[in-house]
Amino acid sequence: MVTDFCDAIELEDHVHFELPSKLNESLKPNAQRLLLKLNRSRGFRATYFFGAMERVHKRLRPRLESLYSGKGHMPSREIAIKKQSIFDASNSELSAIYLNAKDSVFSTSFDEYPE
Repeated sequence: MVTDFCDAIELEDHVHFELPSKLNESLKPNAQRLLLKLNRSRGFRATYFFGAMERVHKRLRPRLESLYSGKGHMPSREIAIKKQSIFDASNSELSAIYLNAKDSVFSTSFDEYPE
C-alpha cells in the first residue's frame, strides 16, 4: 500500500523506505466469526469474569492469525458498491486537491467481489 501511494504521487525514491510490518491481516471466514463472537462478549460482564475474556482474546487472536490467515468474508458486489459510493465525492475531492487529478485516483474495481 505504501508503494502504491508513492507511485500515485510519483515519488520515485521510495524503494529505500523501511516498510512497516503487516498489521491486521485478513482471516478466513470461520476465524472471523469466532473473533466477532469473542469481541462481542468482551464487554459483557467483563468485571464478573475478572478480565478472563481479555486474557482469552489476547492469547487467541495471535494464534488465529497464525493458523487462519487468508482471504476473509467479502460482501456481495452490490453491497460493496453501495458502501463505496459513500466515499466517492470525498475521494474525488482529495484527488483534485492533493493530486491535481480530475477523477478519483482510488481504485473502484469490484471484480473480486462475489455477485
